[in-house]
Amino acid sequence: MIVFTEAKKLLEKDLIEQERVDQEQEQLQQDQKNAQQTSQSTSEPKGEG
Repeated sequence: MIVFTEAKKLLEKDLIEQERVDQEQEQLQQDQKNAQQTSQSTSEPKGEG
């Protein structure tokens, strides 16, 4: 029974870790998208000047 609770603790820890990693990766992807959008909009001036 002790082994079972230890295994469950480890699994929960892994799940929490995985969720955190997923969130970080999502944030990185969004940052990259935003960076691409800003670089495109700055490289193509629309009717300025």
